[in-house]
Amino acid sequence: MGEIVPYTKNNESFEDLQHRCQPFKLEWIFGFNPRIPVVNLTCSRQVREMIMSSGNAIIFYRFENQVESTQTLIGHKDSINTIVVDGSGRFVVSSDSSYCINVWDREAFPDGPPVAIRTIYEPFKANEINTVGLSHDARYLIAACSGTEQLLKLWQWTIGNDSPDDCISLPPRLGRTKGIRFCTDIGRKNHFVVTMENAVIFGYFDPKQQKLHIEVPKKHGFQDYNDSVFVDDTSRAVSVTAAGMAIIWSDDKKVSTPIKKQFLKYLHLKYASINVIRCCDQKLVTGDDDGEIRFYDIHMRILYWFKQEDPEPIRTISFNILPRKYVLDNEQAHSSGKMYEI
Repeated sequence: MGEIVPYTKNNESFEDLQHRCQPFKLEWIFGFNPRIPVVNLTCSRQVREMIMSSGNAIIFYRFENQVESTQTLIGHKDSINTIVVDGSGRFVVSSDSSYCINVWDREAFPDGPPVAIRTIYEPFKANEINTVGLSHDARYLIAACSGTEQLLKLWQWTIGNDSPDDCISLPPRLGRTKGIRFCTDIGRKNHFVVTMENAVIFGYFDPKQQKLHIEVPKKHGFQDYNDSVFVDDTSRAVSVTAAGMAIIWSDDKKVSTPIKKQFLKYLHLKYASINVIRCCDQKLVTGDDDGEIRFYDIHMRILYWFKQEDPEPIRTISFNILPRKYVLDNEQAHSSGKMYEI
């Protein structure tokens, strides 16, 4: 039987309220899970913020005025396996392997910790949650499961429905789901790409029909996909593989459907596994097993690169939300490499 908490006019701190709901109070965590991407939430030049996970706890890190602080919150029964954020950095989604998906609001209380404003319990029942994705405008939430039947479910989570708006099955031959990424372009924020082991799936959600639509481009002999991303302000997308390949997809002009992507070309960028690719300010950024980070323009021409002195595999890349102070001119990058202040 739960404890009856009497009402008092005295405002209790969050730590006091949290302690009432748990037999033990978490004081400190040593280390974090390097297999889960660290997300950069920096949106101010004076404050550095990021999110990471450790076991079943999510850690909100803050560095301000030469002082470090962390807020460690527990909202999962199992170890966290995915952390994603929307374009503004306000809403954070975390999931564990089998129990629940949490949506955290970082601005619910200006001076308080983030609050879980939505929880979806056991979205796939007996099957494990493999990965989740959140649209750039925080409107759509997608989750994929692994097991005997691979499913893709979408929620318009702000409406408050427990059941998904639509669900679609994925072919088992495509392998395990590795990641889900939404498009950031205005007018296409309901478009997404799903990276599987043996294929890449493009899809979108029709809000009028309340239906999910997916399309698998024709296979061209590539496999071991690691990550995919939409290229800003273009119709293209790029996938990277464990063989060091970059696969470029573009719209099929012969077909009128918005998600009919076709293979355009491939580039052999490395003789090592490329683990991650991101698009930032119309630049494509890759990280690989050699510990090398490379920057390309939207035409996949290399701009610059750097490598760690002690090479460790690059597993995740995350840029701050704050707009960049400098921009690289694509046309002059190969001749002068000048950067212009904006």
